[in-house]
Amino acid sequence: MKLIQNNPKDASAIIIFYKKKVLLQKRDKKNNIFYPNFWGLFGGAKNFNETYKSAAIREMMEEIGYQVNKKNLNYFFKLDIEFPLKKKSVSIKRYFYTYEVLNFKNFNEEIKLKEGSAYGFFSIPQINKLKVTPYDKFALDMFNDLL
Repeated sequence: MKLIQNNPKDASAIIIFYKKKVLLQKRDKKNNIFYPNFWGLFGGAKNFNETYKSAAIREMMEEIGYQVNKKNLNYFFKLDIEFPLKKKSVSIKRYFYTYEVLNFKNFNEEIKLKEGSAYGFFSIPQINKLKVTPYDKFALDMFNDLL
C-alpha cells in the first residue's frame, strides 16, 4: 500500500448498525484516495472549525444523504496512527462513533449513495471476508465484542 500524503489527518467515521449487521461503503477505485476499492465505514475529514461529531454528521449527509439524529450518535473511541516516513512522520487521528438504525425500512428508503461504488449491511463473518481499510477493520473488530 502506498501511503497517500494528503490523507486527512483528522477524521471521523460512524459504525452504522442494524441488529448484528454493519453498513459499509465500497470506496471508489481512485489512485489518489487512501485504500481505493476497499470497503470501509462512512465518514471523512474534519474541517478546521468543526468537532469530530459534527464532521461525522456532515459526512453522513454528504455520502448517503442521511440526517443523523445527534442524540443517537454515540462516541465509541479514538484511534491515533503514526506512519514514519523518511523526512518526517504522518499522524492520522480517527474518532469512531456508533449509530443504531432503529427502523430499517425507513433508513433504507432514505439513503442514497453519493460517494463510493456500492454499500450494504454485512455481518461480522461477511466483513471478515472483505478487503476492509485497516483502521475501520480494527474499529469493527472492537465493535464486534459489543454485539
